Amino acid sequence: MIRTTIPETKPMPPKLDDSSPTERVQLVTTAAWMARVEEWRRKQPKIPSKSEAIRMLVDQALASEKR
Repeated sequence: MIRTTIPETKPMPPKLDDSSPTERVQLVTTAAWMARVEEWRRKQPKIPSKSEAIRMLVDQALASEKR
């Protein structure tokens, strides 16, 4: 008898906001730029996903622009 194990699947990330439609964006960047994002996200108290880290960084940049 052969037993197979089913790999555990990662839970889907929470939706951003149920009241707003979402939009998928494809990003092409250098490995060095992505390494900077990775370094930043690993310094966060709760490590965000890559997508969430990029959203957080963009939100911070846009918020600082308002000042």
